[in-house]
Amino acid sequence: VCGAVAGATSRTVTAPLDRLRVLLQTNTTSSPMTVRQGIQHIYQKGGLAGYYVGNGMNVLKHFPEAGVRFLTFERFKSVAADLQGVKESDLGPVSRFLAGGCAGVLTTVVAYPFEVVKTRIQVSSDAKTSALKLTRDMWVREGGLSLYRGLLPSVMGIFPYAGFDFAMYETLKKGILERGLIDSDSKYAPLVHMGCGIVSASIGTTLVYPLHVVRTRLQAQSTVANGSEELYKGMRDVFKRTYAREGVRGFYKGVLPNLCRVAPAASVSYCVYEQMKKLLNVE
Repeated sequence: VCGAVAGATSRTVTAPLDRLRVLLQTNTTSSPMTVRQGIQHIYQKGGLAGYYVGNGMNVLKHFPEAGVRFLTFERFKSVAADLQGVKESDLGPVSRFLAGGCAGVLTTVVAYPFEVVKTRIQVSSDAKTSALKLTRDMWVREGGLSLYRGLLPSVMGIFPYAGFDFAMYETLKKGILERGLIDSDSKYAPLVHMGCGIVSASIGTTLVYPLHVVRTRLQAQSTVANGSEELYKGMRDVFKRTYAREGVRGFYKGVLPNLCRVAPAASVSYCVYEQMKKLLNVE
């Protein structure tokens, strides 16, 4: 429950940045679209509402995703602590990294179809595209596996990202509390949670961003191509063609709005999660 509320809140707050990120990532021209051009393009096509296209699916995705992610992370930590014969609070960074990575992979597999549909909606020329209709069309035209297109680079990226994110967040938070820099019940504690979340998420997402671009292009290729461009044959083909046409810069298209999205989203998510745990009196 804590994780679900945290995820839905953070994604709604940062929805415009997510729409902008997807638009920039799926632009395959050698002259990349600028952030300003992307913002103008979205507004011209759909007005203010255009910045929230796909947000309903994003929130729907994050209710199960964030809930499962935080729950499984706590469970994996518990298992690691039992295996090592220590308290969860005494687990080292490596154990937290592995627990976070496993939790990230599991939740990605569970919620992945939602992510694919959300991406297709965001890059669709029809702003009124129904998620249900789009899902049905994908199933009929491309088969059920189309809902898992791009899963491999996503899993390859989410394990180190989620592992690093969780491990660094908890390590930073623990270090601050143990050094007595701030009390866990202090009114400033939420600011600490937000700060730790920003640092951990920013570094983690930058490290795996090229895989993020590859995943998004695989997810959106049918919608972007509209039958006029040969579909990517797989992850390796995306890497090869992206590098050939766009160079190294192609793998970092949209990185700025992504950082602006991920950092506050993670900080809000961790902050809400910690506050909800206090409210519900759970550890």
